[in-house]
Amino acid sequence: MPEAILSSPFLVSRRRLVGGAVGIATGAAVVTGPAGGVFAAGRERLRVGLVGCGGRGTGAAVQAAAAATAVRVVAIGDLFADQVTAAAAILRRTAGDRFACPPEARFVGPDAWRRVIESDIDLVILATPPDCRPGHLAAAVAAGRHVFVETPAAIDGPGAETVAAACARARDRGLAVMSGLAWRRDPPTVERVDGLRGGAIGRLLAARMTSLVGLPWRRPTEAGWTAAESRRRNWIDCPDQSGGDFVERQIHAIDKALWVLGDEDPLAVEPLASDSSGTTAVRLRFASGATLSVTAGRRHGATDVVAEIIAGTRGATDLRQPGVGRHGAAMAALVRGLLSGRRIDDGAILCRATIATLLGRAAAAAGEPLPWPGPTVPLLRSV
Repeated sequence: MPEAILSSPFLVSRRRLVGGAVGIATGAAVVTGPAGGVFAAGRERLRVGLVGCGGRGTGAAVQAAAAATAVRVVAIGDLFADQVTAAAAILRRTAGDRFACPPEARFVGPDAWRRVIESDIDLVILATPPDCRPGHLAAAVAAGRHVFVETPAAIDGPGAETVAAACARARDRGLAVMSGLAWRRDPPTVERVDGLRGGAIGRLLAARMTSLVGLPWRRPTEAGWTAAESRRRNWIDCPDQSGGDFVERQIHAIDKALWVLGDEDPLAVEPLASDSSGTTAVRLRFASGATLSVTAGRRHGATDVVAEIIAGTRGATDLRQPGVGRHGAAMAALVRGLLSGRRIDDGAILCRATIATLLGRAAAAAGEPLPWPGPTVPLLRSV
């Protein structure tokens, strides 16, 4: 595909993109079906537990409580007591009587996640650092809980295989699995992807996702913290806990591109040359001939460069636009689905996006193409 089609003279306006196409994508490539497990339509309350009381987890619990009057947040847990205390204060203030979590159901310590999952809950929100998520997801499904799991779902091959097995088991048991890939529930983005998949810029040829931004947040070490505690509280800056920037941060842009391009598995991931240190650049190739190029990195003091360009035979467009509360919309879809006896199954898209980031990271590090995993190419061989 000529590089020129990805540049600004060819960009298509949002009005043409949305107005000239028939909607076909319907928000997310997910499967819905009857909700089984511990919650069924008609039950009076939907009891929610929270594992991981940082900002994202607390926000997700607030959004769950806001989604329906039947919701009650009844158990919360975190490794650190101050996180639990802070989350309880926020939930008490914002959720009112929908925060129905007595002190004895506010768990602290290394086993807090397990105690929440083993509580009398229907739905568990998993929002701990990414290295914890495979084990937590597997345990939640084994306990018969519906799950909201943040992304990425894993940071390595063994973790991804655990997640895939857990998602398959959840599907067999009729349990909902909602991912943190929330752009798929953002109405303006859904509308825009509908337009792209409906032919607004012709046959889709390529996507190019670029994200060169500043360094991540960091909490200064406080008196009394051990080195291990400081690392855990600053997990986003520790690749052995976050998976690294390409996995932890780029999963959302990569998933949006996979969604636009039809939610098909790539054939392979290959490294690309990068013009700066600390930058990861890869290309995913698909059987259709389409490609997805990703360039990502974090740099101190540099001006942010972010773009999400989708190119077709009749032009190109930047997919970015302001959202309208995608996280709240995603949680509302999950909660209302469960209350009506329907489940959301994000298992396939969650696994595909997670594996794409892992293979991208591995291909860039190895300096050679890696095949997409399949029956004859185990994931562990590639990542």
